[in-house]
Amino acid sequence: MNQLRGIPIQITKIQDVTSITFKDVGRGKCIFLVLLLDFQDDRCLAQTEGGISVATLNTKTHLALKSLSSANSLRYRGMVRQDEFKQKLIAVAQPVGHTLQDLTGSMSILIFGVPSMGAVLARELSRKRLFLQHPDPLPQDCPYNNPQYLNLVASSLPNGAVLPPLSSPAFQPSEEAHLATQELDDGTDDPITILNNLPQQEYLGEADIDERVKTPLLG
Repeated sequence: MNQLRGIPIQITKIQDVTSITFKDVGRGKCIFLVLLLDFQDDRCLAQTEGGISVATLNTKTHLALKSLSSANSLRYRGMVRQDEFKQKLIAVAQPVGHTLQDLTGSMSILIFGVPSMGAVLARELSRKRLFLQHPDPLPQDCPYNNPQYLNLVASSLPNGAVLPPLSSPAFQPSEEAHLATQELDDGTDDPITILNNLPQQEYLGEADIDERVKTPLLG
């Protein structure tokens, strides 16, 4: 399970907004409305569970998700902030006074599928310059595994990123630094003494120029 964030949408004009019911998730001030995606040949509609179309996805995302050869192995769920989205529906329902901000918005898309689809999903979305993010909110019953992250043998962070293993020799203090630390532990707090006892590095020597290596200077 993964998520695409900030997907542009166009809000649909609905006369009676109060008659629409949504399935929602979350609590408090962070409540999200759940929308179903209906992929058609020329557009992708975001609908309520009752089949009412409330928004249309932008063309880029529609074509990217529709181009997946095994789309039947993937499931999608749209997520919009309840307070923001309902305000836009009310604004668009007005007969006059629409602004571009009223007519457009953004949506997140949760993507569910079997692990074998991960490589295909990552490749197709990358071609369209779309990148998966850590789901927010995170469903408790679905594992999160981002196929677009570089998979290294290391500890995973909550957002799905990984940290490369640190090389122990690179972080072992040198004998010179160890001796300097012992001297500083004698209790002296004189700044000059502290600076004089810091580990010193040798200056780099001048490299020999190979006359065979030449490159033109650009204007």
